[in-house]
Amino acid sequence: MPELASGNSDKREYFRWQYAHEIVKIAKEKRKAIVIEKLDIKNKGEKGDFSGKKSRRIRHNFSYKSLLKKIKILAKKEGIEVIEVNPSYTSIIGMLKKEAE
Repeated sequence: MPELASGNSDKREYFRWQYAHEIVKIAKEKRKAIVIEKLDIKNKGEKGDFSGKKSRRIRHNFSYKSLLKKIKILAKKEGIEVIEVNPSYTSIIGMLKKEAE
């Protein structure tokens, strides 16, 4: 989603809504719930002291929470369940599920 990384805030907001609509549309077509990771974005800077210009810029432009909020709103309107999971081990679980298929 490179559109969410740059551009003015109105443009990023537009693309967040577009992506949210697309995600909900896919879930509705496949008749599946939407599973999202509950991420805790740390304010850790370059030196580990949670400061720094680059760290602040990345966190400011990172639109994960805003995108999830939009997905939840649209999914609720469409009657699609949104499940939040702990991100621990989700990549390992995904690999195991892929091997089982």
